[in-house]
Amino acid sequence: MPGKYSRPIDLDDEVTEDLPVTETTTDETEPGEAETIETPFGLVTRRNQPGEQPRIQPANSGAPFEVGELHGAVLPERWALPPFQYPAPGEPLTAEIATAELHHSNLRARASRALNDLMIDYKLKVWNGGVEINNEIGVAERERLRRENRSFLEGVLKSHGLEVPTDEQIAEWAEEDLTHAASKQ
Repeated sequence: MPGKYSRPIDLDDEVTEDLPVTETTTDETEPGEAETIETPFGLVTRRNQPGEQPRIQPANSGAPFEVGELHGAVLPERWALPPFQYPAPGEPLTAEIATAELHHSNLRARASRALNDLMIDYKLKVWNGGVEINNEIGVAERERLRRENRSFLEGVLKSHGLEVPTDEQIAEWAEEDLTHAASKQ
C-alpha cells in the first residue's frame, strides 16, 4: 500500500506540512522513529523499519586472548588486540556501545596491521636470503616505518594492559607463518 509520501518529491514543490519524523538518540525507538549515531564519519541517522526487532548485544567469546594469535584460513593474519567485549550481552545494543565497538574494531585493525607489517619485513629478509632488500622505498624509509609501527603497537598494547612482543617473538611468528604457507603449497 503506498504511503502518504510515496510519490517522488519535486524540490520545487512547496512544503505545506512537516514530515512525521521523531529524532532520538537511543536505540529504544518505535517503528518509523530514527536514531542518530555518532561515528568517525559524522552523524548517521538510522530509521527503524516496522516490525524490526531491536539489535541485541551478542555474547562475548570466553576464550582467553594472546597477542599474536593467528586468525583466518585463506589469508591468515596475527591479531594484536582481542575482539570487542560487550558490557551486557543479550541486552539492547545502544548507539554508545555500537560506537565503542566501531572504535575498538578500527584500533584492533590498525594495531594488527602494524604487527603484521613488522613480520613482513622479517619475511622479506628470509625470502631474500638474509639480505636487506634495497628497493624503491629505500632502507631509511623502511626503517622509519618499522619504528613507527613498533611505537604504535607498543603504545596500543601497553594502554590495554597487554604484553608487548619482543623482536625475537615477532621473528618467530613470521617464521611460523612462512612454514605454514610453505606447507599449503
